[in-house]
Amino acid sequence: MKNFINHTSYSRKEDIKRLKFIQDAIISRNSKDLNILEIGCGNGHICYQLAKNDFEIRGIDLCPNTIENAKATYKHEKLSFEVKNAETLVSGKPYDVIIMSEVLEHLNYPDSVLGVVSNLLKPNGISIITVPNGYGPREVFITKPVQKIYRSKGPLANTLKGFKMALGYKGVTVQSANNDLTHIQFFSLKDLHALAKKNGLKIIKVGAANLLDGVFPFSFITKRSKAMQSFDCWVADKVPIKWASGFNTVMIKEN
Repeated sequence: MKNFINHTSYSRKEDIKRLKFIQDAIISRNSKDLNILEIGCGNGHICYQLAKNDFEIRGIDLCPNTIENAKATYKHEKLSFEVKNAETLVSGKPYDVIIMSEVLEHLNYPDSVLGVVSNLLKPNGISIITVPNGYGPREVFITKPVQKIYRSKGPLANTLKGFKMALGYKGVTVQSANNDLTHIQFFSLKDLHALAKKNGLKIIKVGAANLLDGVFPFSFITKRSKAMQSFDCWVADKVPIKWASGFNTVMIKEN
């Protein structure tokens, strides 16, 4: 990540790697005069990073708490935040870039939202979309089993919650203050290609997130070691993409 400056409160290497991927994709457009939107902006980290790099950006989110956090934490003349549903953005100036980072997996109808994204983009505009790999290590070994236990609402669920709290896991993320971050969708790379094509988009770039950083017991070690986090991100780039715990993608709107 040479010459990359992180202006946000992100500290985990996976988050910083994703942030750099998004920034690099936008810089590659070779213009500062871009109309940029982030859907599901959460606490505003990505928006602020881009504003600090002289891009004008609008961030929207359905959760009032996250927007309050974003406004309180990040202030910049090129930056605006508001509580808004993406589906209400049906008119106005089209966007050069639309970002959805770690959002699609939480939606009941991701196809509908991606259709809105496609409609809001200029021809040859890009959408930068990042999601967990629904069949990668983190989702298979952690997210799916843990969510199944929580849905049971039995003694095992309470025991697991207590165990995680004892280990220092707080159940919230730096990305969002939303109190429900359940993963509803589980995407393969093939699923993403099909979803993009259905909505007039084409994936032109794919990058890996990390590998085992989010998988217990590795996560208990890596969260205390930036060097281990960096190594995990590096390894994810060397193995087949289908093994990664997440996908970072750039989609272009086809004419």
